[in-house]
Amino acid sequence: PDGSWDYARVDPSAHRLYVARGDAVTAVDLASDAVTSVGHVQRGHAVMPLADGRLLVTSGTDGTVRFLNAANGNQIASVAVGKKPDAAILDEKGDRAFIM
Repeated sequence: PDGSWDYARVDPSAHRLYVARGDAVTAVDLASDAVTSVGHVQRGHAVMPLADGRLLVTSGTDGTVRFLNAANGNQIASVAVGKKPDAAILDEKGDRAFIM
């Protein structure tokens, strides 16, 4: 009821479900069902947990990919990627992301 969402991903090591939302990322602790909101984005489309504890989030309105600290939601970096980034996919080795 608080807005739309797009892609969701599970981080099996952190036992969390992440959902990209309009202005943030919703994090659901799969053990306790606790729900929190992390970070700030502009029309989030995809969220991808990375092995090093960061979240990669596509931010559609401002054409960026944002890297957030998964623990506290603080933004680490923002990279311009072009108009309306949507999906994000890691390569097989997990060392390159493709933004579409």
